[in-house]
Amino acid sequence: MDLERSYRPEVDGLRAVAVILVLLYHAGYAAFPGGFVGVDVFFVISGYLITRLLLVQMDAGTFSFARFYGRRVRRLAPALIATVVLTLLAACFIYSVGAMERLALEVYPVLLGIANFRFSISADYFSPEASQFTFLHTWSLAVEEQYYLFTPLITLLVYRLFSMRGLLIGACLIGLASFAAYLIVVKDDPTIAFYWPFFRIWEFVLGGVLVFFPLRYRWPIWLQQLAAAIGMALVVGSGVLLSAKEGGAGALLALPCIGACLVIVCSGETWIGKVLASRAFVVTGLISYSLYLVHWPIIMLFMRARQTGELLSDDRIPALFLSFVMAVIVYFAVEKRHRSAPGNRLSLGRFSAVTAAIVAVVFLVGLSINRGDGWSWRIVSQYAVAEDGYGLCRDKIDCVISETGETSLVLAGDSHAKHLAEGLALVSDRFEAKALTSLACDLTGAFEPRAAWLEKCYSLRMLFAAHLAATPDAKIVYAQRWRAYGTLNEMAAALQEFLEKHRTRKTLIIGQLHEVGDHQSLCGSVSDYIYDARLCEKPLSTANADSYNAALEKVVNAFPNATLIRPQKALCPDGICRGTIGKEPVFVDSQHISAFAARRLFENEVIPWLSK
Repeated sequence: MDLERSYRPEVDGLRAVAVILVLLYHAGYAAFPGGFVGVDVFFVISGYLITRLLLVQMDAGTFSFARFYGRRVRRLAPALIATVVLTLLAACFIYSVGAMERLALEVYPVLLGIANFRFSISADYFSPEASQFTFLHTWSLAVEEQYYLFTPLITLLVYRLFSMRGLLIGACLIGLASFAAYLIVVKDDPTIAFYWPFFRIWEFVLGGVLVFFPLRYRWPIWLQQLAAAIGMALVVGSGVLLSAKEGGAGALLALPCIGACLVIVCSGETWIGKVLASRAFVVTGLISYSLYLVHWPIIMLFMRARQTGELLSDDRIPALFLSFVMAVIVYFAVEKRHRSAPGNRLSLGRFSAVTAAIVAVVFLVGLSINRGDGWSWRIVSQYAVAEDGYGLCRDKIDCVISETGETSLVLAGDSHAKHLAEGLALVSDRFEAKALTSLACDLTGAFEPRAAWLEKCYSLRMLFAAHLAATPDAKIVYAQRWRAYGTLNEMAAALQEFLEKHRTRKTLIIGQLHEVGDHQSLCGSVSDYIYDARLCEKPLSTANADSYNAALEKVVNAFPNATLIRPQKALCPDGICRGTIGKEPVFVDSQHISAFAARRLFENEVIPWLSK
């Protein structure tokens, strides 16, 4: 079988259908709630093409690991690196300080090919929080890269040991095991089932086994026509009828994959095949990789520029049009250039060296962004750039601020305590202050930590108990996002039990911070040409905090050793809360305060309490 003469344009056409489904889904078109299945179709196509390539070369005795991996790197790396670089450049003009820092942190796993593992920890693909991640879509590229990494070796070993029949049987067994594991795991941990490669292998295997069964050569044309039509109906119908819940939670995800198999096997001489082989579909299929890479960053740039959590309906067509334009540019200027005739390319060694050097530079740029506070020098604003309130204790759960003797002041709690750590520096000459904090961790012990923070939270609880036992005279400043744990009554009961345990210890409870919309949290962290600075002066409601603070106050008043302070007293001059105080931003995001605000809260409320 001559691989060059066996080019099938209808397969490129199927790629076009897959990428269009994904684009329509990501753009927010309600008619395509299952458009994410386009990625599953891509996996089937990849399994088919890679298996065919491997078997042809192995059968001819021309297979080479170096050549195989060299082709994969040339195929994937240039366009990916170009997309990352172009996105970083565009983000410099649009992204806030915090968003730029988060973007830089995404660069490392994306370029290392482990984005799927990174996002399995922090990003449910179907949740609103997914819109925080500019390179979220590269999880599927990482799965493909991991598939390419191990498939050639396994295929070659099984092929040589057991011949073609053994390879087919082995592939079917692996595919069945993968699908069965997916069905089991998706019930308890759909995020892992979605992102991890073993639970996706069955999709690649479905495409791969098609190479062994060229059914279109044995089926009558009418049956091929019917099968191809059914296949296309399953692919497009899944994009229209499946929901995220259904698509990520069971056997229904097999429908678009089976549909893709039917189209690949049967479409050659059918009217479906002729439509897919038409110029418009083939061209879109040829640029589908570049199009897939650039479309989500472009959508994210639109959202950041508008300061919204989703793509506005008026921006959908411009975003998709720009995606196609950029895809064409990246395809011809980068992707096709490195897939052209060998005479026009660098040798594998030189290409690898150049690629590694560029990746190293991008890594250093990412490090510079993180160390440089999201490149805050980019921001042109009438307001100061908000300093991250985590400051001194950013990456620590056990953070010593000063060492003047025995620990005499402990700041404890979740991230709403951690963002106050900057204030401890103001009292470091009088107290040996220590911050014991971890994100999403309730130290009252009444509420179970979230799975992602389980280990750190349990460690922090043990540290907290040990410190208090060792320092019976230490004062406690306790803060957390009270409204994040249980109901109002459950939260009040948890605080009461906590204070009962510490009746003899002087304790300051920091009440519930009022939380703000994204706009008010961006004061000073986005340039004025993007951000409407008038929103910084808009009065903010404290309704989301008042009921919790009333309940907290009722509990605290029953304990003579305890005092409650409401953050609003320090952060809302003249009783009016705003996004800024003077020219200083109060917030760094929708629920955490800046270093300036942390110091102000300490100066106005905590230090007077310590002096009593």
